Amino acid sequence: MESQTNTATVEHAATAEHNRAAFEKVWKKVMPHPRHDSPIILNEEVPAEEPPATYAKAAPTTPNVSAATTPTVPNVSAMPQVTTPATNANVLAVTSAPTTTKVAASYEIACLGNQAVPYGSHLQAFIMEELRNCHLYRSMACRMQGRRANTLRTLGTDAQQHAARLSAAYFILSGVRYWPTQDSSCCTSERYMVFLRTQFLSEQQRAAAYRETASATQDACLRELLNDLADECDSHTRILRSLLEQVMQ
Repeated sequence: MESQTNTATVEHAATAEHNRAAFEKVWKKVMPHPRHDSPIILNEEVPAEEPPATYAKAAPTTPNVSAATTPTVPNVSAMPQVTTPATNANVLAVTSAPTTTKVAASYEIACLGNQAVPYGSHLQAFIMEELRNCHLYRSMACRMQGRRANTLRTLGTDAQQHAARLSAAYFILSGVRYWPTQDSSCCTSERYMVFLRTQFLSEQQRAAAYRETASATQDACLRELLNDLADECDSHTRILRSLLEQVMQ
């Protein structure tokens, strides 16, 4: 009886070992790599699962710079100074800055200034002569008709404008308005032909006086004014000569 029991035990152990071997063979196909959390652990030694790797932050290391590789820093004070170009605003600020300059007391005005002052009496005489001729032309025009009267009135208007230009120059020099009035004694009663001859000579004499004074003065503006009036007097002489030629026909 005991032998039968031993035999049965051996057979049972053999059967269990065979079954276990068959299970291990199948299990290895299902789970080729053993895991620690598997519900079935075979007899073979299961390697323990490696803990997750932790990476510690490495402290920054200062590179070792040798003296040979260290760059040399230039001295700022020894470097040349770079000047930035001025902007438009700076240029405008510089150019628009008022410059205070002292005007010398002996500064002379170029136009109708100190050099023209000595000729104030000449201007007075010229003004009176032009106004006189203005009244003479207009007085004779009242005695004439048609084209002759119009021509004489034009000559009178020109003489009045000459007086006005001379009076303006005199006012700039002296600050005094010089414009004398003419009385009735300046009106002419001469015959027409004699009047034309007298005015023809008078215009020539006045043109010569203007040019003489212009050549004597150093003032450019006064010289230009007198030369202009001399040229207009020359044109008057041509007009008067033409009027005389018409009378002679």
